[in-house]
Amino acid sequence: MKENLDSSSAIIERMLISYGVKTQKELAEKLEIPANAVSNWQQRGSVPGKSIIDCAITTGVDLNWLVNGNLAGARNLVRDSQGLRGSELRENLLKASGGKELIRRIMDAYGFKTQTELGDYFHLSSGTISTWIRRDFFPGEVVITCALDTGVPLYWLATGQSSPKPQQQIEVSVSHAPETPSAQSINKYQLTAGQLKASGTVSTASSMLPPGISSPAFIFSGRYIWLADLAVNNIANGKWLIDLDGNIDVYNISRLPGNKLKVKNESTEFQCLSNELKAIGLIATTTEIHF
Repeated sequence: MKENLDSSSAIIERMLISYGVKTQKELAEKLEIPANAVSNWQQRGSVPGKSIIDCAITTGVDLNWLVNGNLAGARNLVRDSQGLRGSELRENLLKASGGKELIRRIMDAYGFKTQTELGDYFHLSSGTISTWIRRDFFPGEVVITCALDTGVPLYWLATGQSSPKPQQQIEVSVSHAPETPSAQSINKYQLTAGQLKASGTVSTASSMLPPGISSPAFIFSGRYIWLADLAVNNIANGKWLIDLDGNIDVYNISRLPGNKLKVKNESTEFQCLSNELKAIGLIATTTEIHF
């Protein structure tokens, strides 16, 4: 999962708390990985998705707290694991494979009928997904995103065992975990094939939001999660959620002389007049998940 250094350090700190250890060497021992692996994560600013899943499943901590530090409204996506705990539970995880069965579970969680739909949602080529299936690859970051995105139990998603039904919202207590001083319910949307659809809410600490946002919303689209302010629609330089002829996407916009705009994203670049598109909201932050 691609994070900045502070975020990676925070995830590592929460993993230490989850296992009840104090040093990175002890954490590496718990995960049964080389002693210098954790320090390498911190230097790269990237914590492997499968190690995060390993920690969540074997310790029972809430995945949302482990990834985002968010306890408000937390759901334990690890439960429904046939009563297994500790080493027995981890042994089941180590047996979990990727490939066709895992991709099928991810597709079922999202309600996708084809691999093409899954690829479009995550901005992945059909060749990449085919390679995962052929090589029995376990895409840990996709599994984490799917669990957080859909609410299906992480244990079922990773192993195929027990029920795929989403878990009810419960209170989660983590020893020594920081308390969230105040929480705010943020509307959540999925952006797929140019259409923006409401998909519930996300609870987050108010202190985690950038100052000045009047109408915050989380936009999920494949490997990107954007935080947008839907109250801002007067286009200026920056990154925007834009409606262009009925198709919605995120673009970087620069204003040009003559009331013109330079509009650009990963797939296109063009110029137009400001009245030829509609701003839905200003993008405040961007999180990219690395595959």
